[in-house]
Amino acid sequence: MKASLLFAAIGAATLLAGVAGPAAMADGTGRGGTTVMCLDPSGATRGPICKRGSVWSQDDICRCPDATTEVTAPYCDKGEVPVGQGRASDRARSEAARDGSLVGKSFEGRRFCVRPQHTPG
Repeated sequence: MKASLLFAAIGAATLLAGVAGPAAMADGTGRGGTTVMCLDPSGATRGPICKRGSVWSQDDICRCPDATTEVTAPYCDKGEVPVGQGRASDRARSEAARDGSLVGKSFEGRRFCVRPQHTPG
């Protein structure tokens, strides 16, 4: 009896987390996680080609076009401004992304991050 109550409680918690999680992140607050950033050889960002996932709670599925390199980058927090484009920032972005990730890396005190895009869905 105790085991079945435990499994029921775990199942309910899992269901609630699956429903509340995407809704809480829909406006870009507390998004967390990572996404794809495409960099050209100089370190300048280029837009990825994305399509909506088949399930409403699934993130967009993105890939990098042409001769760009796909790197992992964190989403920006609400109100956070990502590092802009420019010769120095592009060079720093290129150097920071050599291991394929920009997570935890910054330039002039600002994190390399990607603003969440609100895709109609």
